[in-house]
Amino acid sequence: MKAFSLKLICPLVVVALSIASCAARGDIGEIVFIVPDIYSGTTQREITDENRRAAAASFVQAREFSKQGDVGAALRAAARTLMFDPDHADARRVLGYEKYGDKWAGSYSIGQMENGFVWHSKFGWIAAEDAAKYEAGQRKVGKRWITAADDARRHATIDDGWRIRTDHFQVTTNHSR
Repeated sequence: MKAFSLKLICPLVVVALSIASCAARGDIGEIVFIVPDIYSGTTQREITDENRRAAAASFVQAREFSKQGDVGAALRAAARTLMFDPDHADARRVLGYEKYGDKWAGSYSIGQMENGFVWHSKFGWIAAEDAAKYEAGQRKVGKRWITAADDARRHATIDDGWRIRTDHFQVTTNHSR
């Protein structure tokens, strides 16, 4: 049986988890904005003056929610701010992001990039020089390479599953990557 487990790494995910509290209060229909970052693979778009104004208004709301003690609403408003202006520095700071080169990243991502790793949407964090071998169906085990099929057999049970870490989650799965 294929399975996965999810471990919460960062309180930022309160944005997503606060939906449950919204439902409990009857706030059904709440929109959750996924913050564009290294994991989402979203591309930068042109920011219009209208988007900048909308971002500023959204961040003002985030501050108001924070002053009222509604942390979930404040985080959702900060995330919404980034949908209008992905480079809004204050919203990024509130959500735990730092500028790293031309990217916004969390501390875990920055550490990975500083150590020569790149984020691959299919394989997770891998050494930049290993990407071609991964694409060719090879998997690294220690210092040697094995086939993807052999790697899948090594991770057939959830107890031996792959562990994929991001800034916000650690996912363990025995489903083939």
